[in-house]
Amino acid sequence: MHASLVFLFAAVFLVPAPRGFSQEVQTQSTEVRPGESHERELKGGEAHTFAIRLASGDLLHAVIEQNGIDVAVTLLGPGDEKLISVDVPNDQYGPELIVW
Repeated sequence: MHASLVFLFAAVFLVPAPRGFSQEVQTQSTEVRPGESHERELKGGEAHTFAIRLASGDLLHAVIEQNGIDVAVTLLGPGDEKLISVDVPNDQYGPELIVW
């Protein structure tokens, strides 16, 4: 049985946004295969999604490297069921890790 899991990366606002700043969420979606690495620029207020197909019993180990922006990571299962959210207190630099 194959299931599709979706990562949702969103920039986290830790301070009030400047006057006139648009907080519209723009979503980009990319399918990811095991072993692939993807690099994108993420701006405040944006959300990016990445999808990966897993079979029952597969292990997912994903590392999201933050470089100058604090992100929160959410793993969604089939039917957009929220499985786990991660936002470690390492601010704008370092990894966010998901193991499922």
